[in-house]
Amino acid sequence: MYLPPSFTESDSDKLCQFIADYPFATVIINNQNELEIAHLPLSLNVTKDKLFGHIAKPNPLAKLLQANQKIKVIFHGPHGYISPTFYPEPIDQVATWNYAVVHVDGVIEQLDPDLLSSKLDELQLQQDAKYKIDWNNPHISRKLGGIIGFEITIKTIIGKFKLSQNRSQDEQESIIQHLKQSDDANSPELASYMQKILK
Repeated sequence: MYLPPSFTESDSDKLCQFIADYPFATVIINNQNELEIAHLPLSLNVTKDKLFGHIAKPNPLAKLLQANQKIKVIFHGPHGYISPTFYPEPIDQVATWNYAVVHVDGVIEQLDPDLLSSKLDELQLQQDAKYKIDWNNPHISRKLGGIIGFEITIKTIIGKFKLSQNRSQDEQESIIQHLKQSDDANSPELASYMQKILK
């Protein structure tokens, strides 16, 4: 990933919070002569050094859950189009795209099946604390047999937050106001995130 210094984010706390806020990830792993790609939610453990996820057993990724298999994970945050008209003086500007992503490199391995239900409880709690999985319900408990859990040990983590940090404060504020007023569905979230990061 191309990482200009002004857009590079390496603060561990910010990166981990990003994962908590945007847990739906793209998982990429080498499968001999081609890449295997999956899209799924992942959760970060308390010590912030492992990611947990689960997949259906028929998923081709299941065959690749061997110890020390290298993997790339991409977490996607807010993004959106930035028009030249968003700047106070648009005549010399060009269009661009603002976005925030976090990349994780690590190794993946299958989770001990005995730990699967407790890990799913943790994931459920993170996403919906009002609902508790009833493992005593046979209709629910038997679904465990159809999935496989896995853990990713994090080796490196880096973020790219391309959010107009290379622009003046007046330009940033103008971009944010235009995003707030845009009809594009992604724009309000991007505006809010830019305000959070650029403050």
